[in-house]
Amino acid sequence: EPGPFRKEDVLLSLQLLAYLSKYPHVRQAFYKPPATASADLKKDGFFKALTGRGKEKKKAIAITSGLNPPSPTSPSSSPSPRMTNVFAFVERFTFRPSPTESSLPTPPPFLPPEIQYWTGVIMRNACRKDGSRGGIRQCANVLCDKWESFPREFAKCRRCRKAKYCGKECQSRAWSDGHRFWCSARE
Repeated sequence: EPGPFRKEDVLLSLQLLAYLSKYPHVRQAFYKPPATASADLKKDGFFKALTGRGKEKKKAIAITSGLNPPSPTSPSSSPSPRMTNVFAFVERFTFRPSPTESSLPTPPPFLPPEIQYWTGVIMRNACRKDGSRGGIRQCANVLCDKWESFPREFAKCRRCRKAKYCGKECQSRAWSDGHRFWCSARE
């Protein structure tokens, strides 16, 4: 049964996210709540490229004004923005059913190989070091927000040598949460 999104749209979105997740300053916005992330992007001039002449300028103003966080003085009936970690969401798309699960009467959903490939790229990009912070990395457990205090402080996954973890607890939690699906032996 087809889902609400076309495969081509999901694939294009994943490719765009893979491109954006290469850059540390953009990658950090994916870890923040939506209101904070959009305010930071506006402050850092992320939308300056959108400004142009005439219609383009009006469109850019409309886009950036729609990203303003709600003012604290205005009463709001909507719930507060929830924390949305894009990498935790994307990691779910790296799932590959085992051969025994595939033979069940109701097997888990199968994702096309292209989608699994691009989600793996995104997850590997999440493990890149941040050159603007002296080459340090964030713990590869998508639910942990610890950063190295100096380069090479965290231990790498012995299989893929991409993911770095602040401790054994984070590594085992990340493995059970989905690292096992995108971890590939280094060649």
